[in-house]
Amino acid sequence: MTFKHQVHCVILKEIAGQKVLTHICGKNQKGEMWNIGIEQAASGIATGMWEFFIVHDSKHIPLEFAQTESGISLTTSGTPQNLLLELTPCNIL
Repeated sequence: MTFKHQVHCVILKEIAGQKVLTHICGKNQKGEMWNIGIEQAASGIATGMWEFFIVHDSKHIPLEFAQTESGISLTTSGTPQNLLLELTPCNIL
C-alpha cells in the first residue's frame, strides 16, 4: 500500500551560493508537522511505500527523484522548474 503525503514546506541549505534541498515537510492527519530527508524520501518513492506531492495552481503535482553526480535530487514531475524550491521554507529541525 502506498501512502500519499502533501509537502507544505522545505528545508534548504546554501552550498557554494546555491540553494540545496535537504528535507521536505508537511502535516499529518493530526496537524502535526513532519520532516524527512530527501534520501529517505527518495527511498520511499523507489520502493512504492510513499508518494509525495505539492499543490500548485489547484493541481496535485507529484515529486520524483533522480540520482545525480552530487547525490539525490527531488523535483516536481512535469514542470519546467523545480516548484519545491518555491515553497515556503520551514524551520522545524
